[in-house]
Amino acid sequence: MPNRFKEIPVVDGHGDQLTLYEIRERGPLLGLIPKTRFELGTGEAVEAQGDDFVIVGTGEKLTRVETDD
Repeated sequence: MPNRFKEIPVVDGHGDQLTLYEIRERGPLLGLIPKTRFELGTGEAVEAQGDDFVIVGTGEKLTRVETDD
């Protein structure tokens, strides 16, 4: 089964807006719980921490940008 992607707009500590990708990886067997991971378009790994996110390699905090969706 293919992976699913969701785009999440975030802002860093400098006020720059970035796109974070939530990637749901599906297992090859039915019934497996999908694994979810986060990364920036640059490939940097990101972890969810409460309502915010943190870049794993730098510790920089990213905040979700509220949208009208």
